[in-house]
Amino acid sequence: RKIIFFNNGESRIEFYKKLKNTKTAIVTFDSLNMVWKNPPFGFKLLSRQDIDIIAVRKKRPHTFHQDLSIEDFYNAVNLLLGNYSHKVAYGYSLGGYTSLYYGSSVDCTILSLAPRLSIHPKFGKPKEIPKYEFKHQLEMPYNDKISPIIVYDPKEKLDNRFVKEELVKAFPNANLVDMPYGGHGIAPHLLRMGQLKEFILTVLENKVPKYDRTLKSKSNIYLRVLGQACLKRNKLRCAETLANRSLELLSTDKYGIKLKINVLK
Repeated sequence: RKIIFFNNGESRIEFYKKLKNTKTAIVTFDSLNMVWKNPPFGFKLLSRQDIDIIAVRKKRPHTFHQDLSIEDFYNAVNLLLGNYSHKVAYGYSLGGYTSLYYGSSVDCTILSLAPRLSIHPKFGKPKEIPKYEFKHQLEMPYNDKISPIIVYDPKEKLDNRFVKEELVKAFPNANLVDMPYGGHGIAPHLLRMGQLKEFILTVLENKVPKYDRTLKSKSNIYLRVLGQACLKRNKLRCAETLANRSLELLSTDKYGIKLKINVLK
């Protein structure tokens, strides 16, 4: 049963309740281009589990939940979450950022995949920062009571800097799961490897997931990102081989095609 219990016109919070008692609730946060007319983040898998879902949604893409304060989020969900023995927050990219930014206020277990806020004045993309007004707190709220699970690629400069300079400081007990050459697309990388479902279910069991590096060659994203690194180092033969292997796994990947073109040039 779906209930909308917060709506300020731009952001809303939806509650998906199993018609029975459950011990676990998961708060999901949509990524950049997701909007509330479509299903929430991770809904297909999560709706099949014995859990209730609280979905933080937005009306329009690229709005970054700038209209939703931590206080509004806390007041909307804290009392409800008090009914559960296990509470989890989950998101990817923008959703990874907001899972930490908002989720830390309710002291829940957090699975944050490649957290990033592109308009952050200090840790965002230089070309994106001037385009939008920044309304969030500049620093991530400090919380040493929780141990969020932060999954990221240490080779991805933007993500690595945010994790090492901001998130480790804000969450001193964080569990860092590094995936070299997974790129910013950590969620689709895990999906290609067949590990995304396992990661989520492991966290729902109150455990820290482990990255099986032996499966990375199944991901076109890993092969492509490693190929890009080879191209930057002028290792053209290696870059071409990796680009070809990446496109064999997913021939429609525009970034893989771009890599192949750049290698040939």
